[in-house]
Amino acid sequence: MNKGASKYAEATRALEPIVTRPNLTDPQKQAIGIALQQVNQTLAVNPNLDTKEMYELRRKMYQAVDGGKRF
Repeated sequence: MNKGASKYAEATRALEPIVTRPNLTDPQKQAIGIALQQVNQTLAVNPNLDTKEMYELRRKMYQAVDGGKRF
């Protein structure tokens, strides 16, 4: 994993304990949605950052935000 991918994976990984909780509040879902949007924007610019781990972490974030409907 390259250095940039490592930093994004680390930042996204930090959200994993939150996104896997049941019954998130609307403000929590909104915050995760904003983080997800920023990650997706970065991946659009640099697709090489989208590793298998990042894919799985993003999937969990989508699951937390909207039940995975948009993923």
